[in-house]
Amino acid sequence: VLNGQAMAAWTHKDGGPRYWLLDTGAAQDMISQYHVPKHLIKRIYDDSDPLTLNTANGQIKVSQRCPYQLDLGALKEINPWILEDSPAVISIGQLVMLHGYSFYWTPKQEPQLFDPKGNEIKGIKAAGFCPVWEDTRGVNPLAMLKDSGCPGPAIKEPSKESPTKPECPAIEQSNGG
Repeated sequence: VLNGQAMAAWTHKDGGPRYWLLDTGAAQDMISQYHVPKHLIKRIYDDSDPLTLNTANGQIKVSQRCPYQLDLGALKEINPWILEDSPAVISIGQLVMLHGYSFYWTPKQEPQLFDPKGNEIKGIKAAGFCPVWEDTRGVNPLAMLKDSGCPGPAIKEPSKESPTKPECPAIEQSNGG
């Protein structure tokens, strides 16, 4: 839930995750098998050093990974472990310790992530008291409306010149409301 509303379109049309949990308690990047985009299935590989993860449901062994391209400032690719069922997770520990990122979260403010060059990463927000990154590559807000079940073509986004109250909650969300 983001700003009191369910997040629309958790996945991109290609099947990849749209929202990534930025986890300070996860030592590894992870992705659900259901969020691996179809075009990456052929690139899944068995890691030569399988991993045992301690989860809320007990220990699980994972061995598969896939290269996943993203645009997180200086970081352009990760190799998340593929789990049967998991949110898309980016390890804050790896970002900070291995890649030189800085992560800040001051009271009553949105979390902030900076790449090694000091550039703030856009799309970082708190969702349910957890920091998430919204991967907005290729996201068309009007297509999101259509996918959400709202009558997209009949709804116009409010302009600054003539603000109107949108009739669809997805419009409010896409406008930050």
